[in-house]
Amino acid sequence: MSTEVEILLRPIEEMNRIQVVIEVARAAGVELRHGPDIYEGRAYVGIIDDDVAIELFPDDRHDPDDDTGDMPFSKHPYTVEFRPLNRSVEKAQRSMERVYDRLKETGHFSLFATFDWQYPLRGDIV
Repeated sequence: MSTEVEILLRPIEEMNRIQVVIEVARAAGVELRHGPDIYEGRAYVGIIDDDVAIELFPDDRHDPDDDTGDMPFSKHPYTVEFRPLNRSVEKAQRSMERVYDRLKETGHFSLFATFDWQYPLRGDIV
């Protein structure tokens, strides 16, 4: 089973899906590819530093029963997963931290980060 870190985000101003993809790609410093062969067309993917996969899932709906005080999953429909390709979760977390900081700096998003969907890492929820 893969260990990963995630950013969940929600635009706080009107943005369409492509605008969100562009912002996440810019924050990650990579091109995010999309196509019917990539998670059945449900995700945009790229590679950071040759060993961390970044995967953006738009409209990743979560059940309100999954929400906790620190992690309101159901209110943040975009999920950005950072998956280590070399088993170094620390490198995936460093990549997530850089992208998180850049997304936060834009002022366009409510966001929070988790480790394995269970443990809150950061939160800037608007």
